[in-house]
Amino acid sequence: MVERLSDLTLANAFFDRLRQKAESQDLDRLHEAAERFEAIFANLLLKSLRESMTRSGLFGDGLRGEIYQGLLEEKLSEVLARRRQLGIADLIIRQLTRQHPTPSTEQQSSASSKTIDPQQRELLVKRAAQASNLPAPLIYAVIEQESGWNPLAVSSKGAKGLMQLMDGTAAMLGVKNVFNPLENVLAGSGYLRKLLDEFGRLELALAAYNAGPDTVRRYNLTIPPFPETQNYVRSVLNQIKALNLDIK
Repeated sequence: MVERLSDLTLANAFFDRLRQKAESQDLDRLHEAAERFEAIFANLLLKSLRESMTRSGLFGDGLRGEIYQGLLEEKLSEVLARRRQLGIADLIIRQLTRQHPTPSTEQQSSASSKTIDPQQRELLVKRAAQASNLPAPLIYAVIEQESGWNPLAVSSKGAKGLMQLMDGTAAMLGVKNVFNPLENVLAGSGYLRKLLDEFGRLELALAAYNAGPDTVRRYNLTIPPFPETQNYVRSVLNQIKALNLDIK
């Protein structure tokens, strides 16, 4: 019982830290603290499950019960290790960032610690353009539209990082750290390359990046009639025209 109270106290302390990080817009520490909170929560969950099974006598007493319980715990551990997380950290981050939203693009631009500096932007775009065989202005414009160059940006829908990758898309692309600028941009530009290859037209690829490829297919390979998607495509195309990049 004392150990359980200690675990709960630690979890509550971490949750208070999470709220403080969100309020102060310390997003890098917020993600770190959220992951640690999830580890504590998972450990507490396994302890509670173990105690409940013991009290209920679900597997019986003696050696047989110990073996069955051990097998169940081993399988649960394998699932946790394979998935790497329960999704609790992402859920907490989404909820807290809704309560304390990321500053607007204008506010972000005044906070250099939250945006990528121009020299690093050039290096990222150059690397991604070479890897994906996409025009540098296209990648630059998409990042500008998606995150305003804030590598820790999290949208209300849960899209993350410079190119605002959803969790499912990031997992499909093999992204390990969605908040790593290079990994995010390489994955996002590679995904955009695939969409361009599939749909053959830049405006449809951009619409698919924003609304999802299934949505574009559902609307017979046209830009879906959603104001957000139509404005997104128009804005990115206008930014591409306005850009005068000299990335060698």
